[in-house]
Amino acid sequence: MRSRVLAFSRWLVPSLVGAAAAAIVAGVVEGRERDAIGVASSVGYAWIAAGPYALLVALIVRTIARAWRPAELPLVDADGSYPALAGWLGALWVATAFVMWAMMQGTWRIAAWTAFKPLTAGFLAGGFAVVTVLVAGSVTPPLARGFAWIVRRLDGRWQRRGHRTLARPGLIVAALVVLSVGALAVVWLTFAEKRLKSVSLDGLVGPAAGLAALPIAHATWHGLWARVRDFVGIAVVLGVAICVVLAVRTTSQRPALALAMWGTQPLARSGITRLGDVEQIRASLPRHTFRLVDQPGASHPDILLVTLGGVRADATPPYGGGAEMPVLRELGRQSALFQQAFATTPAPTRALRSLLLGLDDLRVRARPTLDPRHVLVTERLHAGGYETAAFICCKDLAPGLARGLDHIVTERDGARLADAARDWVLARDQAGATTPVFVWVHLDLPPTASAPMGPVDRRAEYNARLVGVDASVRQVIAGWQARPPTRAPIIIVAGTSGMGLGEHDQVGDSYDLYNSHVRIPVLVSGPTLRAQQIAEPVSAVDIAPTLLALAGFIPPPNLDGRSLAEVVRGTAASRPTEGAAYGRFERSRMAVRGQWKLILVPGEPLLFDLRSDPFERTNQAPRKVRLVEQLTKLVEDHERAMKVSPF
Repeated sequence: MRSRVLAFSRWLVPSLVGAAAAAIVAGVVEGRERDAIGVASSVGYAWIAAGPYALLVALIVRTIARAWRPAELPLVDADGSYPALAGWLGALWVATAFVMWAMMQGTWRIAAWTAFKPLTAGFLAGGFAVVTVLVAGSVTPPLARGFAWIVRRLDGRWQRRGHRTLARPGLIVAALVVLSVGALAVVWLTFAEKRLKSVSLDGLVGPAAGLAALPIAHATWHGLWARVRDFVGIAVVLGVAICVVLAVRTTSQRPALALAMWGTQPLARSGITRLGDVEQIRASLPRHTFRLVDQPGASHPDILLVTLGGVRADATPPYGGGAEMPVLRELGRQSALFQQAFATTPAPTRALRSLLLGLDDLRVRARPTLDPRHVLVTERLHAGGYETAAFICCKDLAPGLARGLDHIVTERDGARLADAARDWVLARDQAGATTPVFVWVHLDLPPTASAPMGPVDRRAEYNARLVGVDASVRQVIAGWQARPPTRAPIIIVAGTSGMGLGEHDQVGDSYDLYNSHVRIPVLVSGPTLRAQQIAEPVSAVDIAPTLLALAGFIPPPNLDGRSLAEVVRGTAASRPTEGAAYGRFERSRMAVRGQWKLILVPGEPLLFDLRSDPFERTNQAPRKVRLVEQLTKLVEDHERAMKVSPF
């Protein structure tokens, strides 16, 4: 029994060393721009993420190779050449390429035939894969014999000229590698790159380097002297073990470094996630990390932010809408009202993230959780000495949006939520709290009727739902009305995204970039602010820097939005013909400049004059070709700028 254990251990060692070497190469490549501790931690994270899998793959491949008994295969001719080896490797290469091509084409065809029904398509794709592999397997042996015959003939002519055989294992493998790299480059440059513009291969460099190191390490291992081999093996495995310890320590002791690696290194991201909750790691960052610089001589007033999900601007009274919303109507008279404000995307959760970050949707990755390197406006205020509270309707906060909040209430009934927000503010005032406070209230539309409706009934039903939102806003504001005017808060009411009511054949949210989905109400009021109508186009990303400036801080320079604090104070003029806003959703892109709005969709571009055609009924692109070109360039320039990392 002991001898078997020792034999298995000796057989295991090459794969263990190979997996450790792969982790070292992958970690060093991924973390090459870090300091020494960062590189070592990168290696540790690479092992935690992929080391066991690399070890398992190496063992499986070696087991399969041993089962094939390559020494017994007739791969060597009498003259010492390996044409049969070349034939088999070439045939397997062709068969693999055929399976990949057939599966790609078949998957697309099956998806189209089944109208993209996942269950049906998955079942058919499984059967198609079996047939494809059987076909490839049936043609591989004769193809291998054919390739071997060709190689034998060509190599025979070469040897008759007095040269050494070309059919040597090293040259055969090298030729196969060159062929594979060349084929992949051709496929990428001629086909894939044009269709996968949004796919970046930068993050694959480290894993690819580690994957390449695995077979190289195995091949090198068997060529080393026994004593050297033992020394190298111990050093490699021990080095990786030390790096794993450093990685664990980095996660707990240097959370900023760990989060930076999480954001830029795929293997490190996986390793850090395995070690713990990313949000908990982020919560360990010191509070002062997000502290902003105070504006000279500025105070820090209380701030109320009310975000409205699904509330389109043109349905509300301040924007000429017919809904019975007396609170919003009166608030509109007292506020700096932005007539042309736009969300960066019609997708509700993504639009809310963009608003709270001050970053364009292009730079907020659509992951289930918010990138831990992003900093919310709530965190910046919290670090600046504000007490922060959030009252959220009608679902739990998306992962990551709870950062920087001292107090969170989630309630599915908007009226009860508004009462809770009002009571909390009143109780705080009665307790004599003097710390500046930031209160964020998010209200969604009440549930809709499930029965299908026509355009008129749909509009009436939507307006009725807005009445409930207005009543909730009244209750929220009531918590502040007992204060003297000098202590009145700055109130910001902002929509996150709109709602389709049948215009352009769309009903609901998250569909397109028409005004029904992306034009949002934005109102800002306060004791020192000027009531006015602002015609300048603005974006939801402008809300965060504006809020921070009104709170008495200097907004950070890496935000995509710009502060409109001086405009709402009345100390700076707006730019009705120069302001711009951008948006995107799937393959559609949008730019608003002055009175003109361009929507780029597959096919013909759409151009609308928002001053004379706010409901976007007449496409003027065919008559305004030069303007379309100018706005298209704005969109392209904006997208290029948004590819720069916000960190």
